Amino acid sequence: MTERRPPTTGLREYATELNNVGLAGLAHKVTKRVGGTFEERLKAIKELGLPVEPSISVTMKDFDDNPEKYFDELVERLDGYCPKTYYAALIAGRVRAMGASREELIDFIRDNRQNFPDDYSFSLKSNDHAFSGCLDTDKDGILSGTFVLGPYHRLTTGESVGDLRITENKFGSGTPELAFTGGMGGGNPGDYRNDNTKYKTYTGSTITKMQMAEKVLVARDLLKQAIGVERGRYIPNMHCRVVFVDSEYGYKPYFIKAVQSDI
Repeated sequence: MTERRPPTTGLREYATELNNVGLAGLAHKVTKRVGGTFEERLKAIKELGLPVEPSISVTMKDFDDNPEKYFDELVERLDGYCPKTYYAALIAGRVRAMGASREELIDFIRDNRQNFPDDYSFSLKSNDHAFSGCLDTDKDGILSGTFVLGPYHRLTTGESVGDLRITENKFGSGTPELAFTGGMGGGNPGDYRNDNTKYKTYTGSTITKMQMAEKVLVARDLLKQAIGVERGRYIPNMHCRVVFVDSEYGYKPYFIKAVQSDI
């Protein structure tokens, strides 16, 4: 059964803070903490030529008038794939619904409607992330990554330390080292190609270690093509987040963040 995380509840404290500092003030504070607005992140990913997860931007007023219209538009952008669950963030990292059905998400928006003006825009997208993770490069341009069954916040909240780790060799050539950990761990690390065990994803589908490894390497190759590799080294200090949509959509990888730090 697909896990459906209910809409965020207990938002009274957020609404209070919203009223105290104002919408712009709170949004600015959160934006600074997470490192860029949604639009800025989207622009950075597009500039690299990486695949961006389809989303719909809609104002509060337009969503009030006809919410089903925007769900249907999202399905069109997903080439006809109809998500089981959805994600919408009214304020990044603070007021958001994750893993909500259409009905739950509509209720979530209505419950918080009084705190936002008619022309306030938010993004609506699928939350059918079978697995997700990050690809990072260190100061020397060596690539590594961690991936987890389910949504990315399982890593950021410490709920999981990851189910698959990828480490590029220092020469940036050949197949990187892959190690399954957590609930997918155990056995000889090199035997994953012959392991037909099926692991349940957060969208209800099942996947083998080999299938997951192949899709992660697809994402690695997309990044490699986008930023280039010189003498086995990538651009240093990169941080990219990747989600893989449900099996009905072929576990297609989408990048949701791509930034380079100055450290």
